[in-house]
Amino acid sequence: MKHIVKTLNKHDAIIDETKGYDNTIQNILFEELGELIQAISKMNRSKIHLKNLGIKRALETQKVKRENITPKIENVKKLINEKFEPNLAEEMADVIICLCWIAKIYEVKEDKIVYWLNKKCERMDRRIKEGDFY
Repeated sequence: MKHIVKTLNKHDAIIDETKGYDNTIQNILFEELGELIQAISKMNRSKIHLKNLGIKRALETQKVKRENITPKIENVKKLINEKFEPNLAEEMADVIICLCWIAKIYEVKEDKIVYWLNKKCERMDRRIKEGDFY
């Protein structure tokens, strides 16, 4: 994550250019959040499909049927690596940029965000240790 912050700092001028674009930036954020949700959904579905194919291959008793499933598994892995993961990373980057813009528009101070990040992470850590993640 420190590389993300470093990269954002390099492009500070882009983040600072929000004046007059408030409504546009908010609309872009909504679109980008929707695209991020879709990218996460595609990754989730592909991982489930991959798991199901693996189970199916494991359950097949005939070597020919197992061999027929293997190319499908490789195709799904290729899709994940070459399409879905890069798309997910791209959509995450878009949302991060938009969140920086929103913080700038509404003058949300970085230390307040850091405060809440710490609070939320501490709460999640406590819940994980208690065996109750959600």
